[in-house]
Amino acid sequence: MIGLYMVLILFALFIIRIPISYALGISSLFGLLMAGTNLEAMAQQMAASVNYSMLAIPLFLIAGDIMAVGGISKRLVNFADLLVGHFYGGLGLVVIVSCMLFSAISGSAIGDAVALGGILIPAMINRGYKPEFAASIVASGSMMGPIIPPSIVLILFGVMTNASIGDLFLAGVIPGIMTGVLLMIYVYFYGRKFNIKERETRASMKEVLFGLKDAFLALLLPVIIIGGFRMGVFTATEAGVVAVVYGFIVAVFFNKELKFKMIPKMLLESTKTTASILFLIATATIFSWILTFNDVPQILSDAITSTLHEKWMILLVVNIALLIAGTFIETVPALTIFTPLFFPVMQSIGMDPVQYGLMIVFNLTIGMITPPVGICLITTTAIAKTTLLKAVKSFLPQFAILLLILGLITYWPDFSLYLPHVFGNK
Repeated sequence: MIGLYMVLILFALFIIRIPISYALGISSLFGLLMAGTNLEAMAQQMAASVNYSMLAIPLFLIAGDIMAVGGISKRLVNFADLLVGHFYGGLGLVVIVSCMLFSAISGSAIGDAVALGGILIPAMINRGYKPEFAASIVASGSMMGPIIPPSIVLILFGVMTNASIGDLFLAGVIPGIMTGVLLMIYVYFYGRKFNIKERETRASMKEVLFGLKDAFLALLLPVIIIGGFRMGVFTATEAGVVAVVYGFIVAVFFNKELKFKMIPKMLLESTKTTASILFLIATATIFSWILTFNDVPQILSDAITSTLHEKWMILLVVNIALLIAGTFIETVPALTIFTPLFFPVMQSIGMDPVQYGLMIVFNLTIGMITPPVGICLITTTAIAKTTLLKAVKSFLPQFAILLLILGLITYWPDFSLYLPHVFGNK
């Protein structure tokens, strides 16, 4: 009953618009008081949740900021334009390709939305795209950030479940690329329907090679990160250090766009974001710990498996629950709450932890585009100066594409596990 009361208190706090980190902390405090547990346990569990392994999160955030400020995103956009700018919907295609390339650097959906949206959304509107379409396609493309490695959210899942972070990174490659391909097909037909075509001629091979040279150092980073993992050269945390140092060298000494006077402000912004994320993780962890202490995950697992006897139906119910949760809980706290909650269910039906990781991360990342939270869509809507309702209507076809990818991840294990089987530890 304590778990039920905690959930009810949490929803009540959501309704009166208490910030989610405080709502999780307050409901957890009530749970401890109802259980008569020493309140020191709350401080201990929150402190224990933010450990050395979490250091990878601020490091990758800093690396992403360095890449954005240091001119990396601009070079990636230029290279993407050379590759696909001559097709119908060319600038929309540039958005998707740029998101795929930048995802391999930032590891963050909101990072992609902000870094690329500020550049590409005004350009799209100036070239005849509807503002709501520009907002929705950048938001949809940005969700590849947590899927294509390196990924901050996949690192968090790996830390929570002891799943191989290297295998999780490999598992995100095919779903991430397929998401980009299907979104590009949709954008192409959108451009064809409205006769939107930015460039009449294809870029010459010389121009493409020059663009590749300009973007090569940025494109090399994910190769270094994944290669280092697979060769056992460094851990996830050490990979974050490598990303920061590499990005700093490229931005300062090669691109020469990151000035030393810009670093304090950049680090301050990264610190604020890190503090926000880690506090969310800490409050979500204590909330999840109390639920686990009261056997809520096992009770939920028993209830689902005793009621539903088909594996496909169990997966469908879990996915629907996560999709609903993602609409009002941000990705990081939602992941921290629901990963241990549904983990016994996934174990009972024999799902691989790496596949489960991709499923829950992809599912909850969709929530970053779906209101009322939908932080990526809200951000891009503000940049596009349009209404959220219009952006949501424009997003619906893209939402169908994302659901298709989610279905493939859920019901076709090799879709996410093929590369871990070939190159990983499986």
